[in-house]
Amino acid sequence: MEDPLSGDAEDRSPSRKSEEIHLTPDMLQRLTVHGSLEPVSRNAVLIPGHAASADLFVVIGGRLELFHTRSNGINRSYGELGPGAFTGELDMLNKRRPLSSCRVTVAGTILRLTSSQFQRVMDLEPEIADFILRGWIARKEKILEARQAGLVVVGPRYCPNTKRVQSFLSGNACPYQYNDCSIAGDAQLLAESLEADSSTFPLVFLNGAKLLKNPSNPELAEELGLAVVETRDAGGDADLFDLAIIGAGPSGLAAAVYGASEGLRTIMVECNAPGGQAATSSKIENYLGFPTGLSGHELAVRAETQARKFGAEMLVGQSVQGIVPDGNHYLLDLEANRKIRARSVVIATGARYRSTGLDLSRLIDGTRVHFAATHLEASRCKGNIVAILGGGNSAGQAAMHLSRNAEHVYLVVRGSSINTSMSEYLVRRVVGNARVTLLTDTAISGVRPEDGHIALEFADRGGLLVDDLFFMIGAVPNTDWLRGSIALDTSGFVCTGGGNQSSRFATSWPGVFAVGDVRSGSSKRVASAVGEGAVAVSEIHSYLAALEEVDFDHSLEANSKV
Repeated sequence: MEDPLSGDAEDRSPSRKSEEIHLTPDMLQRLTVHGSLEPVSRNAVLIPGHAASADLFVVIGGRLELFHTRSNGINRSYGELGPGAFTGELDMLNKRRPLSSCRVTVAGTILRLTSSQFQRVMDLEPEIADFILRGWIARKEKILEARQAGLVVVGPRYCPNTKRVQSFLSGNACPYQYNDCSIAGDAQLLAESLEADSSTFPLVFLNGAKLLKNPSNPELAEELGLAVVETRDAGGDADLFDLAIIGAGPSGLAAAVYGASEGLRTIMVECNAPGGQAATSSKIENYLGFPTGLSGHELAVRAETQARKFGAEMLVGQSVQGIVPDGNHYLLDLEANRKIRARSVVIATGARYRSTGLDLSRLIDGTRVHFAATHLEASRCKGNIVAILGGGNSAGQAAMHLSRNAEHVYLVVRGSSINTSMSEYLVRRVVGNARVTLLTDTAISGVRPEDGHIALEFADRGGLLVDDLFFMIGAVPNTDWLRGSIALDTSGFVCTGGGNQSSRFATSWPGVFAVGDVRSGSSKRVASAVGEGAVAVSEIHSYLAALEEVDFDHSLEANSKV
């Protein structure tokens, strides 16, 4: 049987000759003082397959080749580097496992820079660092577009765990190849040969070196290096952060950028992927400075890169289970008995869309029910009839995005109009789109499966038969882990700025702040969430400056929980 996950024995695709940007002679000379020059011989492997981390290699003389290894051990080449070119993708900055392996094809000399040495370059040679970052971004985009990475997902299209793994990888900008084994072909034969079934799908092949069967998100994060924290030799406080941020939505990412750039040792903890609810938005057109708009995913990736550039660390695939005072610091309990100690904490866990209390258990597998409208969901809805519940900006953006691939989109709204809940420019587009039908004054009373479709039952009129159902309604705060500790309002949002609090974003516990959608009374807009994250950091600086004077016991007692 031919391996569906591999190409020819030495796949020399056109992408191998892809253009690479090159450092100038002046840049090379300035870089040499930060790294070490090393001779390399032909066929030497500088970055092995599935390496946990990698240094940065700059070609001084000779040539290097970027490649990844298929599931059968065959290598696929997709880039060749000559003098002045350099290895790496954004994953080096993120401390993830490298996407590509690297070997020497023509003997010569390379300049090696470790992660800490490159951090010094970013501090002392920002022009060169920005040049390298632009090269990494371009290379990452090419890999994402071509889906050339060694990561392969094999599973049935309509399998909840296949959808979950794809969403996790896409959200974390991890390139992968997907093979649908629900249709006859090599992928189906491969799944049968491995005796895979509903309990083991999807199969995830990691650079030809390892096979995971239905991995959890935390397991994937560990394998991909998304849950790595830098260790420091700093005495008894080696594991103590100045700032721990829980949640990597726009407000959390903004806090990370400003905290790290201003010298705070900062860590973000994110259970799924950067961007939060904003990352589900297909296009944000009213965000300042982006006249042509950008997707929520693009915003999240850029913000994460910016935070990493300033030294912020990030744990992905980890949920915070609880928070407790630890002296005049805080102890965060994570999954798998991991713990984080921090002098200050920012809660930025955001909110999630709700399903209006509808019973979805009757639907066969839930893979046709969505709470996001990214490119992944759009590809699944190609040629389908789609219904979106909601009348806000997110619903309008989803309708426009999905209408490009779907046969037709129904926007279902309880109210009599979308003019009061949706921006005017979106209203005009929705109303003027022939592939979108607006149903106002329409309440959903139930959903049920019908011949492989979803039947929507309306309270005061007939029904509607669709292939996919999107929820873009309301917001439920992600604060279950806070109940019984920090004060919440009656809807579960975090209370801030009350009583004798001097800060608008301070919670009922000293040194713990809340920003973005999770905060009671917030405006639930991307721009305001970013602003809140930035402003909170300035207040954290004031708090940390007076930390030794804080009476924790008295503060906790004075700000009793509700």
